Amino acid sequence: TYTLRVSGLEASAGYTVKAYVQTTEKRYEGAEQSFTTAAAPENVSIAAVKAAGRQVAQGGISAYAENHIITGTVVASYVEPVVEETPDEDGAEAKASAATKSVSVEETKVAIVDGTEKDCGITLYLEAGTNSYAVGDKISVRVKDAQVSHTSSGAVYLTPLTSGITLVSNDNQVAPVTINHTELADYESMYVTIEN
Repeated sequence: TYTLRVSGLEASAGYTVKAYVQTTEKRYEGAEQSFTTAAAPENVSIAAVKAAGRQVAQGGISAYAENHIITGTVVASYVEPVVEETPDEDGAEAKASAATKSVSVEETKVAIVDGTEKDCGITLYLEAGTNSYAVGDKISVRVKDAQVSHTSSGAVYLTPLTSGITLVSNDNQVAPVTINHTELADYESMYVTIEN
């Protein structure tokens, strides 16, 4: 199996591809195949992605089908162990305790913002081994084919394909948004200062 990444293709365009492999002894020729590239991605706000995520039932996860891109500045980046509960002797899930927890893998979590209004921040759940981003980095994230999760608490998270993340710039200044403590739920995944 051989994979080749092709760049520079136009959006919404048809292409035909045929593979050739030349060894020292023989030339192999693949079947001709045609494909159409996807429509050009549309830049949308983080708030729009979160609004779409809230259409998923609370506690549920859904694929994000629209070809959208969000761009935001990193306000937090950290690696967190994923904790799985060990089943008890009856097969039922044990209650979380120091004795029953076992760490299986680690997740990289990156919170980005694209403004200062409510819902302008979202947390990205990245696959294990992904490079973390520094606070102040500006990144572009392709949302198509990502998983959007709507937790039972109402928070919306995004698990994008790592190949769809591009570092736009780094070392940007990040300033917190000052809010009232009663507004915390509206500013989930953002960098805030609580007034007073």
